[in-house]
Amino acid sequence: MYAEVSLSSGLKPGAGSRQVPCVAIGADIAIAMANFIAAAVTGSLVMLTKGVHSLVNTGHELLLLIGVRRSQRVLEQQFPFGVQLGLFGRFCRWPGAEHPAPVGEVCMWLTAAKVAFDLSGPTACVIGTAADRAAIVSRLGPDPPRRDARPEVAFDRIRKSRRSIGASLSDQQVLCGVRNVYRALALFVAGIRPTRPENK
Repeated sequence: MYAEVSLSSGLKPGAGSRQVPCVAIGADIAIAMANFIAAAVTGSLVMLTKGVHSLVNTGHELLLLIGVRRSQRVLEQQFPFGVQLGLFGRFCRWPGAEHPAPVGEVCMWLTAAKVAFDLSGPTACVIGTAADRAAIVSRLGPDPPRRDARPEVAFDRIRKSRRSIGASLSDQQVLCGVRNVYRALALFVAGIRPTRPENK
């Protein structure tokens, strides 16, 4: 399974978190100016050094202010991740505003305002780029439940193969998402032996 998760922080910039850096910037600029004036009048290297130090502090606070502003932007970004549940992998859903802490070997933990999900025990769980996702999807056969699935692609691959029909239906490059149980049930209902060659 390959999915895309959109995470939105829902945060909006507020004045409270920016107030302290702004006050500190103003105070450090005033102190720097006072130190430079004192250094010019007295010729003191100590006062000059203190003025430079206050300017450096101002730079630090400017960086802090920029960081606060960037952290409070509304975030809307997609993170493609691929999950292969295997035999023991599972997603757990935790509704409500209060979520319990992850217990055990949790591979992934997703939280929002009123719900949380955790993933435990998967065979594989990877986070990649959009290009990684496109490369994986391009190798897969059509996924039957999807409305945009193209069954003719699977039929064409089955007709050209010399394997048994059972082996092809288990191949994700022929038909995506079909596992052994569904394959066996579908062939049983259709009255087709799994060992029957595909091209017959």
